[in-house]
Amino acid sequence: EKGDLIGRYELIEGDIIDKMGQNPPHAYVIRVLLKWLNRVFGDDHVLSQLPIRVSTEDDLYNEPEPDAAVTIQPDSAFASVHPQSDDLLLIVEISDTSKRFDSRTKASLYARAEILEYWIIDINSREAVVHRSPKDGIYQSIVAYSSHESVSPLASPEASVVVSALLPPAVE
Repeated sequence: EKGDLIGRYELIEGDIIDKMGQNPPHAYVIRVLLKWLNRVFGDDHVLSQLPIRVSTEDDLYNEPEPDAAVTIQPDSAFASVHPQSDDLLLIVEISDTSKRFDSRTKASLYARAEILEYWIIDINSREAVVHRSPKDGIYQSIVAYSSHESVSPLASPEASVVVSALLPPAVE
Protein backbone atom coordinates (compact mmCIF):
# COMPACT_ATOMS: atom_id res chain seq x y z
CA GLU A 1 0.00 0.00 0.00
CA LYS A 2 1.30 3.41 -0.96
CA GLY A 3 1.51 6.09 1.69
CA ASP A 4 2.16 9.79 1.46
CA LEU A 5 4.99 11.47 3.26
CA ILE A 6 4.01 14.58 5.11
CA GLY A 7 6.60 17.30 5.54
CA ARG A 8 9.74 18.16 3.58
CA TYR A 9 12.09 15.42 2.41
CA GLU A 10 14.92 14.88 -0.04
CA LEU A 11 16.23 11.67 -1.57
CA ILE A 12 19.97 11.17 -0.99
CA GLU A 13 21.83 7.94 -1.81
CA GLY A 14 18.52 6.06 -1.82
CA ASP A 15 17.53 7.27 1.66
CA ILE A 16 14.60 9.56 2.33
CA ILE A 17 16.03 12.34 4.47
CA ASP A 18 13.68 14.36 6.67
CA LYS A 19 14.42 18.04 6.17
CA MET A 20 13.74 19.00 9.75
CA GLY A 21 12.28 22.35 10.65
CA GLN A 22 14.73 25.22 10.51
CA ASN A 23 15.91 26.90 13.65
CA PRO A 24 16.09 30.72 13.58
CA PRO A 25 19.85 30.95 12.75
CA HIS A 26 19.42 28.57 9.77
CA ALA A 27 16.41 30.52 8.50
CA TYR A 28 18.31 33.80 8.98
CA VAL A 29 21.26 32.58 6.90
CA ILE A 30 18.92 31.44 4.12
CA ARG A 31 17.35 34.91 4.01
CA VAL A 32 20.63 36.87 3.90
CA LEU A 33 22.26 34.40 1.49
CA LEU A 34 19.33 34.63 -0.95
CA LYS A 35 19.35 38.43 -0.80
CA TRP A 36 23.06 38.47 -1.66
CA LEU A 37 22.77 35.84 -4.42
CA ASN A 38 19.79 37.68 -5.94
CA ARG A 39 21.80 40.94 -6.03
CA VAL A 40 24.75 39.16 -7.69
CA PHE A 41 22.95 36.86 -10.14
CA GLY A 42 19.37 38.20 -10.39
CA ASP A 43 16.14 36.86 -8.92
CA ASP A 44 15.41 34.63 -11.91
CA HIS A 45 18.69 32.70 -11.55
CA VAL A 46 18.50 31.81 -7.85
CA LEU A 47 16.54 28.82 -6.53
CA SER A 48 15.95 28.00 -2.89
CA GLN A 49 15.26 24.55 -1.47
CA LEU A 50 14.08 23.12 -4.79
CA PRO A 51 15.07 19.81 -6.41
CA ILE A 52 18.03 19.50 -8.74
CA ARG A 53 19.11 16.59 -10.89
CA VAL A 54 22.56 15.11 -10.41
CA SER A 55 24.67 12.80 -12.57
CA THR A 56 22.89 10.17 -14.63
CA GLU A 57 24.21 7.27 -12.56
CA ASP A 58 23.05 8.96 -9.32
CA ASP A 59 19.76 10.35 -10.60
CA LEU A 60 17.56 7.37 -9.68
CA TYR A 61 18.54 7.43 -6.00
CA ASN A 62 19.10 11.14 -5.46
CA GLU A 63 17.00 14.26 -5.64
CA PRO A 64 18.73 16.81 -3.42
CA GLU A 65 17.17 20.14 -2.53
CA PRO A 66 20.07 22.45 -1.72
CA ASP A 67 19.40 25.53 0.37
CA ALA A 68 20.40 27.67 -2.64
CA ALA A 69 21.30 27.03 -6.25
CA VAL A 70 22.37 29.47 -8.95
CA THR A 71 21.40 28.57 -12.52
CA ILE A 72 22.90 29.64 -15.82
CA GLN A 73 19.49 30.03 -17.46
CA PRO A 74 16.55 31.91 -15.93
CA ASP A 75 14.04 29.93 -13.90
CA SER A 76 11.60 29.92 -16.85
CA ALA A 77 13.89 27.30 -18.45
CA PHE A 78 12.89 24.91 -15.66
CA ALA A 79 9.12 24.96 -16.02
CA SER A 80 9.06 21.29 -17.09
CA VAL A 81 12.39 19.92 -15.82
CA HIS A 82 14.56 20.34 -12.76
CA PRO A 83 17.97 21.94 -13.33
CA GLN A 84 20.78 19.43 -13.80
CA SER A 85 24.44 19.73 -13.02
CA ASP A 86 25.45 21.52 -16.22
CA ASP A 87 22.70 24.12 -15.58
CA LEU A 88 24.21 25.05 -12.20
CA LEU A 89 26.87 27.63 -11.38
CA LEU A 90 26.81 27.27 -7.59
CA ILE A 91 25.18 25.13 -4.90
CA VAL A 92 25.01 26.23 -1.26
CA GLU A 93 24.06 24.22 1.82
CA ILE A 94 23.65 25.85 5.22
CA SER A 95 24.94 23.69 8.02
CA ASP A 96 24.08 23.91 11.67
CA THR A 97 23.38 20.28 12.54
CA SER A 98 24.37 18.60 9.26
CA LYS A 99 28.06 19.47 8.76
CA ARG A 100 29.31 15.89 8.45
CA PHE A 101 26.50 14.96 6.03
CA ASP A 102 27.00 18.12 3.95
CA SER A 103 30.79 17.82 3.83
CA ARG A 104 30.90 14.11 3.06
CA THR A 105 27.74 12.70 1.49
CA LYS A 106 26.51 15.80 -0.31
CA ALA A 107 30.00 16.94 -1.34
CA SER A 108 30.61 13.53 -2.89
CA LEU A 109 27.23 13.58 -4.67
CA TYR A 110 27.80 17.09 -6.05
CA ALA A 111 31.39 16.29 -7.08
CA ARG A 112 30.24 13.16 -8.94
CA ALA A 113 27.72 15.39 -10.73
CA GLU A 114 30.62 17.74 -11.61
CA ILE A 115 28.92 20.75 -10.05
CA LEU A 116 31.69 23.30 -10.39
CA GLU A 117 31.27 25.03 -7.05
CA TYR A 118 29.68 23.97 -3.76
CA TRP A 119 29.66 26.07 -0.60
CA ILE A 120 28.80 25.02 2.92
CA ILE A 121 27.93 27.94 5.19
CA ASP A 122 28.78 26.50 8.61
CA ILE A 123 26.91 28.44 11.26
CA ASN A 124 28.62 26.80 14.25
CA SER A 125 32.18 27.20 12.97
CA ARG A 126 31.31 30.62 11.49
CA GLU A 127 32.98 29.81 8.19
CA ALA A 128 32.26 29.11 4.55
CA VAL A 129 33.80 25.93 3.17
CA VAL A 130 34.20 26.29 -0.59
CA HIS A 131 34.52 23.19 -2.77
CA ARG A 132 35.78 23.60 -6.34
CA SER A 133 37.36 21.67 -9.21
CA PRO A 134 35.47 18.36 -9.16
CA LYS A 135 37.42 15.47 -10.68
CA ASP A 136 36.67 11.75 -10.48
CA GLY A 137 33.93 12.34 -7.90
CA ILE A 138 36.10 14.40 -5.52
CA TYR A 139 36.50 18.14 -5.12
CA GLN A 140 40.18 18.88 -5.70
CA SER A 141 40.04 22.24 -3.93
CA ILE A 142 38.40 22.67 -0.51
CA VAL A 143 39.11 25.97 1.26
CA ALA A 144 37.59 27.20 4.53
CA TYR A 145 37.07 30.95 4.78
CA SER A 146 36.75 32.35 8.31
CA SER A 147 34.12 34.89 9.28
CA HIS A 148 36.39 37.89 8.62
CA GLU A 149 37.53 36.70 5.17
CA SER A 150 35.87 37.43 1.82
CA VAL A 151 34.86 34.88 -0.77
CA SER A 152 33.64 35.23 -4.36
CA PRO A 153 31.79 32.75 -6.56
CA LEU A 154 33.69 31.57 -9.62
CA ALA A 155 30.79 32.69 -11.83
CA SER A 156 31.04 36.26 -10.50
CA PRO A 157 34.56 36.86 -9.15
CA GLU A 158 33.99 40.60 -8.76
CA ALA A 159 31.14 39.95 -6.29
CA SER A 160 32.85 39.21 -3.01
CA VAL A 161 31.15 38.86 0.35
CA VAL A 162 32.60 38.82 3.84
CA VAL A 163 31.58 35.50 5.37
CA SER A 164 30.26 37.17 8.54
CA ALA A 165 27.74 39.07 6.39
CA LEU A 166 26.08 35.71 5.62
CA LEU A 167 25.98 34.61 9.27
CA PRO A 168 23.86 35.56 12.27
CA PRO A 169 25.49 38.26 14.39
CA ALA A 170 28.21 36.82 16.65
CA VAL A 171 27.22 36.29 20.26
CA GLU A 172 29.76 37.91 22.55
